[in-house]
Amino acid sequence: MLNPYQTIARLTACLIASFGLGTVFNYKVYDSYWNGTINRVQTVDFNILSHTLPTTLSHLLIEGKNLEIQNILDSNYGLFGLAITNSDVTEVLYHTSDRESYSWSEQLSNPSNLLNSSSLFSNLRDPIPTNPDWTYPHAYALEIDNGKLTNSGEIIGKLYFVRSRPPTFNKEILKFIQSFWRDSSRYQTYRATYISFLLSGLLFFIFIEAIISKQKKITIVKQELQSKEDEYKAIKENYTKRINLIKKDNLKSENIIQGLKEEINSITSKNTDLISKIKDNQDKNIDLKEEIDFLYEENQKIIQQKELEIQ
Repeated sequence: MLNPYQTIARLTACLIASFGLGTVFNYKVYDSYWNGTINRVQTVDFNILSHTLPTTLSHLLIEGKNLEIQNILDSNYGLFGLAITNSDVTEVLYHTSDRESYSWSEQLSNPSNLLNSSSLFSNLRDPIPTNPDWTYPHAYALEIDNGKLTNSGEIIGKLYFVRSRPPTFNKEILKFIQSFWRDSSRYQTYRATYISFLLSGLLFFIFIEAIISKQKKITIVKQELQSKEDEYKAIKENYTKRINLIKKDNLKSENIIQGLKEEINSITSKNTDLISKIKDNQDKNIDLKEEIDFLYEENQKIIQQKELEIQ
């Protein structure tokens, strides 16, 4: 019979291993999404904005339209950061507002963070620039190409493009667990991955249990066969001992019978001698009787003669 505690332990181990493998696979999904897909999407976004935003924001900055500038910086829903500084980057004039799941203030409000980062920037000019300062050659590009056409005019500010920092994998998975049924492509992938690996782990557990159960049955059958074989050996040894005892008894009986036969032969021989002697004695007795009868008759005759003489 299978031990239920061992069965539960194997099931737990299979599920934990499946969850671990699913987590490893989902880490690749996470890395591919945040450092691959999102990175390429932001590359395309930055490439488009490098052609349009410097012109628009330079115009709004010259006219001092603060609300319109802030609305433009927030139009990306905080998915990446935009910040406008003065010309010598000593003050941040505008930046993308914080959103519920990400605080841009910590990263964009300090000019030194922008200077020390690898963020891109475009110059805002007066008069308004018409050519991009840089472009990406393609969506997978890691380096920019400087603009082939230059812009003239006074630099009145700098527009920084800041890529969003992906959440840590632990936070990503925690958020996924909290919103397990959320209708999101990557969450669907996470969900399908975990379910697939857990089902695979469950099937593996069932397969292992079937093998263990079969092995247990084989072991039980072997034990039963061994027990019967031992029992057969014991019976065989018992019969062998009894047969040997019987053989010994038979041998003793044969020896006794042989001794009796010899005694019988000896007695028979003696009886034969005795019978022969008796016959000899009988013959002698017959002869003796005849002599006695003869002597008796002779004696009678003598007596009769004597009596006649006396008369």
